[in-house]
Amino acid sequence: MLKFCTGDIGGHYTLLLIGITFLILGVQWFSVGLLSELINYFTIDQSGDTRNLYNRLNGPLT
Repeated sequence: MLKFCTGDIGGHYTLLLIGITFLILGVQWFSVGLLSELINYFTIDQSGDTRNLYNRLNGPLT
């Protein structure tokens, strides 16, 4: 409890760095999942068929 009151974490910098690393990895994991859901949502046609995102935005290459 004294460590929290005085702000002295002593030799626990490794634990702090691991915690910050896991926090950053968690945010990245959430962001990639959200991005993949958005890509999946916008590439599904009205009939339920999936399309290439390039073809949906620019038309077919033929």
